Amino acid sequence: MKFIETNSSINHSWFNISSVFFCRYPNPYSKHVLSEDVISRKLENNILKTIRLQSKTNDAPNWLKRFLPSSTAYIVEESHVDLKTGVIMTYTTNLNLKTLLQVDEKAFFLKSPDGSTKVNRQAYIKSNLFGLCHAFESFGLKRYCSNISKMEKSFDYVLKIKSPQSIAHLSYNLPDISNTFPV
Repeated sequence: MKFIETNSSINHSWFNISSVFFCRYPNPYSKHVLSEDVISRKLENNILKTIRLQSKTNDAPNWLKRFLPSSTAYIVEESHVDLKTGVIMTYTTNLNLKTLLQVDEKAFFLKSPDGSTKVNRQAYIKSNLFGLCHAFESFGLKRYCSNISKMEKSFDYVLKIKSPQSIAHLSYNLPDISNTFPV
């Protein structure tokens, strides 16, 4: 099993990141994301809780392709967006191909005093394929790191194509609507 923890900064405000968090696909940097669907979404104590299903694909090296029953991985993502504290927390895990490679990630997008968004990611990458665990885990780690870079470029791209007006109409001073809708 491999573990990686990364800390980075996205040069956009947390408010802007949170405003496009659910509409960052499709974009040219995330062509590996084929689709995404919202499974559930609810507002609980002013925290927006969402579960999404994503289908993703990535080019695999030839040595790996022969082990793959499918080139599509299905990922479940649970996210909590807390406007009050300025934190987005996500937990993602793959639903299929777990014997070959399981990737569990927890990420925090945090409001920073300097106006940027700090990102902390922790991921466990594990293969249960006897004799090839190390090769699969090393490949998974390399791909994971590559996809982190793509994610940051994705936010840049989406924020550039969004009009400032579409982001500016949102407000930090949102009313408490937790009792407005039955859960």
